[in-house]
Order: sequence, then structure tokens, then C-alpha cells
Amino acid sequence: MKAFAVAVALVGMISSGVAAASTGNELSEQCQAFIKDPTPPSKYFESGVCVGYINGMVDGISLAKALSPEKVSVCFPQQGFTSLQAVKVVQRYLDTHPERLNEDAMILTSTALRQAFPCQ
Repeated sequence: MKAFAVAVALVGMISSGVAAASTGNELSEQCQAFIKDPTPPSKYFESGVCVGYINGMVDGISLAKALSPEKVSVCFPQQGFTSLQAVKVVQRYLDTHPERLNEDAMILTSTALRQAFPCQ
């Protein structure tokens, strides 16, 4: 599990840069900008941070799964999914668990993805 957390954290940090969300509140605000159609020009940066962060988490989980398949309980669909779908999965989790928004964005994102894509 420790290797999984480190892999997810490293890929997430590399993918999203220094402006990454640290809490669910910050991530939710950034992701709402990405989901909004069309994204307001004043929110392009926040929107990009959201999708970069979540794509980094997906990449990190995929890497951890490849390295330690028995320790990672997330199974992404073989046919894949879009960045928008991944963001909507995480945003839905954040919307349905407002009591957790003050928690770490990495934990919330991995929990949302694990619930949406459990291994059978």
C-alpha cells in the first residue's frame, strides 16, 4: 500500500504542477470549472489543474496496479474512459460527501475512483 501511495503522489504532483489542490474543497472548485460547459475563460487555468491532477491520479493508480496488482483494488475499464468521465466521477463523489471536503484531495480522489471502478 505504501508503494501505491508514493506512486500516486509522485505522478499526481508531476502531472498537475505546483497549483494542485490539497483538499477536496479546492479540487471541487477546480473541477466544477472543468465540467461547466463552456468553461469560462477566467477558469481555464483552474480547469486545467483539475484535469491534470485527476489524470495524474489515474496514471499513478494504473502504475501501482501494474507494479502490485494484488495490492490495488481499482480496475479501470479495458476500453478506457475520458478525462471528463474521470473528473465527473470524482466530482460526484465530492458532491455526495460534503462532510469530507476538508480532507486530502489525493485520498478523496483515490476513494472516488476505487468506488467507481472496483475489481470484480
